Amino acid sequence: SMATTNNELAEEPAAELVSPVENEHATAKTDTSTPKPNRVPYNKPSWSAKPQHNYFLEVLRGGVIVDKIMINKFDSYLVGRVELCDIMCEHPSVSRFHAVIQHSDDGNVYLFDMGSTHGTKLNKNTIEAKKYIRFHVGQMARFGMSTRLFILQCESEAVLAQAEEEALAEEHRVGAVLNAKKRKQQQQQQQ
Repeated sequence: SMATTNNELAEEPAAELVSPVENEHATAKTDTSTPKPNRVPYNKPSWSAKPQHNYFLEVLRGGVIVDKIMINKFDSYLVGRVELCDIMCEHPSVSRFHAVIQHSDDGNVYLFDMGSTHGTKLNKNTIEAKKYIRFHVGQMARFGMSTRLFILQCESEAVLAQAEEEALAEEHRVGAVLNAKKRKQQQQQQQ
């Protein structure tokens, strides 16, 4: 289930690729330079579950959809620069193990930054590392300085409708807050 996105190599310098599998007979234990990972440094949360809907990522580059990655089979998808990752990003600013897209037992999707060097953005805001942040349908994630945008999408009409409702509710909430501020300013001006 490896969705590789290799077009990155065309324009950007390739990062030093780390082979995820160490030769068992090599005397690697004495070499402390850079340990080569052969297991994923991530423990799933207790609420981890297989996705309840057909979620997928639309990969955009320069405003153009360049890829579609299904994320509807496993409960978590690892994003990073090594081959062990489910979604490979070969941009040098992407950490070897960068982030996780985690499905939950309530049917939602979460984004988890694994303490990456250059961070993970959700809709242009850098998310706090090592915390599960709700990843809504229609939101876009960006890993490190890579110019690729990963937009969460879903094939379920119900999920899309709910996402639209939530977005409208959020817009309404933001609008209400702004209106309250405006009213307060008007009252202060009248006094």
